[in-house]
Amino acid sequence: MPRWMNGSDLDAVLDIERDSFQYPWTEKSFVDCLESQNVIARVLEHNETIVGFVVYSFHQKWIEIRNIAVIPGERQQGFGSILVDSTIPEQQSWGRRTEVRIRLRESNLRALRFFKTCEFSAYFLDREYYDDGEDSILMRYVNKCIAVDDYPDDVIAEMAKQVKKA
Repeated sequence: MPRWMNGSDLDAVLDIERDSFQYPWTEKSFVDCLESQNVIARVLEHNETIVGFVVYSFHQKWIEIRNIAVIPGERQQGFGSILVDSTIPEQQSWGRRTEVRIRLRESNLRALRFFKTCEFSAYFLDREYYDDGEDSILMRYVNKCIAVDDYPDDVIAEMAKQVKKA
């Protein structure tokens, strides 16, 4: 199980970050997140080595995965799924939060496929979101066990559109 990230994990996390992304977060980005009240950062260890991390934040009606990565040589062994699962609350803990969201670069096909296997679905294309002009794709995992009355209005409207298409 992932454990809370602490300051002594930062060097290992930064190494994973740099090995995983063309535009990695800086040390300051991680420190700022760790100091935020609504942000949780966790690391996953295997054989006493940090193999991955996830940073996520709580919003009024959703949880947002802000950053997630696994050491490139340790991918496709289930570590990413364990990290994603740690962001999805147990049924009794969902409260008013009905979904888990993530924003991905349109070119990050590996991540898009991975989150699809984790039952996330794309729901919004944000044109030219990134500084380099690349689009982002928003994906979400929706808690299917929550009553329709508990869904935000935008989710209900989207569900109604999908029903009309069927």
